[in-house]
Amino acid sequence: MSAIEQHGEKALEHTGSEGQQQLRQQMKTASDDWKEAIDSLSELLAVLESRLQAWTKLDKCCEELSSWLSETEVQLENIEMKSAVADKQAVVTQLSVSFLACFLTFNYCEIEASVLVKCGMVVIDRLLVLTRDHSTFM
Repeated sequence: MSAIEQHGEKALEHTGSEGQQQLRQQMKTASDDWKEAIDSLSELLAVLESRLQAWTKLDKCCEELSSWLSETEVQLENIEMKSAVADKQAVVTQLSVSFLACFLTFNYCEIEASVLVKCGMVVIDRLLVLTRDHSTFM
């Protein structure tokens, strides 16, 4: 922008009064447009930085959720089948607490509740498969 202003000032020296007025108006328009472009780019940069932070947070949450699902699957696969009702209830309580902890942990990530519900359904489906495979569980 400074180069435009310098060349414009030099051109003013060799321009008539009517031309100077037009040239000054064009320089002012160019300067205003430049400032507007800078402001727009600054706003865009702020939005992009905000979106990058959100993406980074979501990526971290997805990694944590994936890890939790893997750990939960291992936990479900390693459930010791119990015959006593109290023992069965303890296992179900443990799994419920695990899912609740997941829900509370990932709620800060602003992951849609539908994703968390789907995770819960995966856990419940796996538990149902286990109970069908091991009738002594329930």
